[in-house]
Amino acid sequence: MKIIRFLVLLLLAASMASAGEKSVLVFASGYDNSRPAAVSILQRADYASMTVTISSGQKEAVDQFQELSLARQALIQEAKKNPNILVHIGPVSLSPESRSSLSKVASYSSGSDATVHLLYSLAENKGDVFQAARALAAFAKGMKASGKASYHLSPIRLVVDTPEKYRSKLLRMIFDDIKQARLLAKKSGKVMLTGLDHPVLVRQADDSHVELFIDYAVSMELPAE
Repeated sequence: MKIIRFLVLLLLAASMASAGEKSVLVFASGYDNSRPAAVSILQRADYASMTVTISSGQKEAVDQFQELSLARQALIQEAKKNPNILVHIGPVSLSPESRSSLSKVASYSSGSDATVHLLYSLAENKGDVFQAARALAAFAKGMKASGKASYHLSPIRLVVDTPEKYRSKLLRMIFDDIKQARLLAKKSGKVMLTGLDHPVLVRQADDSHVELFIDYAVSMELPAE
């Protein structure tokens, strides 16, 4: 009975948390079948995303910052004109060093950059990720960065809007899975659960679907015969 009360409390807490949560976009991790999830939800991703990394060829840091800011803003404003594209602003990496000084460091790879994530709703085209990729690539390649700025495109990634809203459903599925295991074992041993407070994870399942799961562990102590 303790495990039942524990799961009921978790379900109540998850429902209360999801009622007031804000939208959070989560990028799916790469496909991995080495660690299959015992309980998961398989569904179509909400968005296909392409990351645009903006770099500047300016030598001085101040000039880089200015050019990156203008190039990013131009990309964002143009994307907002397209009703099928959602813009998610990524982090920036601003180095105070000039390119001329950084080039003297053996580990130097790049100076400052900024990122913008362009998202295309898969609900608009029945999950056709190839159509979404074509639309995003056509838009990004049509943009011409000014000055010495340049845009670099990433491979397409799948995105889910607020995976935590599926926590209650996953907890119910985990509860049902444990009940079924106890029935099959025909035992009423002690069940120990860990990791149910972990975040809802998202990983790619195929070209347009994702798997949502909680990385939990369960063990059962069966009574001696």
